[in-house]
Amino acid sequence: MAEHGGKREGAGRPHSPKARAEPLHDGVMPIDFLLATMRGKKYENGKLVDDESISLAIRLEAGKAAAPYLYPRLSAIDSTIDVDGKLRISVVKYADTDTE
Repeated sequence: MAEHGGKREGAGRPHSPKARAEPLHDGVMPIDFLLATMRGKKYENGKLVDDESISLAIRLEAGKAAAPYLYPRLSAIDSTIDVDGKLRISVVKYADTDTE
């Protein structure tokens, strides 16, 4: 009779490497680079220094690129309660306003 239960070779979901961001030069992670650029700073020899040459347009783009990694998008929820006691909840999705 075959054994039941326990760990079996090849059973379960296959293992895969987790997606991780690779550090840029000097060991700086991409999100740190974007945040530094947004704040008008740059990395020199692994240290943050002010960089007044970064234009406002570039700083804004860096902020927009970093935002999805820091703040999740919120969904709008509309709810109403009828007189008969029924609760109706609907999720309202807004149109994407990116213009590229």
